[in-house]
Amino acid sequence: MSNDVKRAGASTLVTKLLQGAVLATAILAFGSTSEASTIAHQYTGPLGNSNFFDFGDYAVELSFENLAANANFEVQITDTLLDPVDIEARFGAFPGYKCVTFASGGTQCVDFEVNAPVPSVNTWTGFYNIDISWLADTNAEFPNGTEDRIRILHNRGDKEGDNFDSDITRPGSYFGGCLECIALIDDPAIGGKDDNFQSFTVVQAPEAVPEPATMLLLGSGLVAIARRQRRHRAVR
Repeated sequence: MSNDVKRAGASTLVTKLLQGAVLATAILAFGSTSEASTIAHQYTGPLGNSNFFDFGDYAVELSFENLAANANFEVQITDTLLDPVDIEARFGAFPGYKCVTFASGGTQCVDFEVNAPVPSVNTWTGFYNIDISWLADTNAEFPNGTEDRIRILHNRGDKEGDNFDSDITRPGSYFGGCLECIALIDDPAIGGKDDNFQSFTVVQAPEAVPEPATMLLLGSGLVAIARRQRRHRAVR
């Protein structure tokens, strides 16, 4: 084989490799952009204190308790879709918690990043309420139970690292959905409250395990019942 042929073959190989790299980069870029979207809404005081960020399969309602009379600012919410193993790696402060998979056909979780101004006399003060709802019926796979296991975790902006560090769930705010209810209130939803922004996700807490003292009391009660039954049979 001549040197010219060898150089031509090498050039063709390099070209194919470069084309493959470009294609892979394009696919990766397309995939990453399809995995997150951003919605922006304007807040104007004092009455425009609430907005609904509709992402299609799920939504976020964000309202401020104390909006400045002259407030006029934008809030952006970005939804980042993550596999459970990836986001649950950030649950170090909440062992045993599972993210609720209501995105991508019930296979992925959502990390909602909120970009909002800091509290001030010209923006907002005090607390805000955040309510996250979704279309998927997750009650069977992620039951709330009597222990209010569905929660909102917050990765606060005033703490180091990217881990979720706070449970901001408003007590009793979980709604399991209703097939016969009117629109806007028929989807599962959970609410939280805080005074700082970064990102949020919906999780299910593990079932509570009875403490040893509780188990001892339960065992003692069962033994006492058994003894009374034996005495009752002996008397008869």
